[in-house]
Amino acid sequence: MISWIVALIFVGIFALMILRVGPMYMDYYKVVQVLEMMKTELQENKMTEKQVRISLNKRFDTAYVSFIKKEYIKIYRGSGSFSVGRIDIDYEAKERFFDQIYFVGYFHASTNNDGKKNGYKYK
Repeated sequence: MISWIVALIFVGIFALMILRVGPMYMDYYKVVQVLEMMKTELQENKMTEKQVRISLNKRFDTAYVSFIKKEYIKIYRGSGSFSVGRIDIDYEAKERFFDQIYFVGYFHASTNNDGKKNGYKYK
């Protein structure tokens, strides 16, 4: 009897962990999908930094991504041009587990349209 209660407690804790951590990864996959869509758009059109930021904000709104702030997004120029060559997004997500215990995830998503690893960062 006691062993069943202990087993159910462990199963409950594991289920709670999945319910807390799962949405963090779902949000990450939304960010990756938005960047994949931006990559195809960058290949078709030469866009400036301002145009890319406006397009990213619209796509994040459509995908219900509200936690990405402006300072998380780094936009790099393509080599030899003024159009955007690479977009990097680095952010951390924090999710409460119990009272003072948190899960913290560090995420990085990137798209490279330039074909080169290094570009010039917009100021």
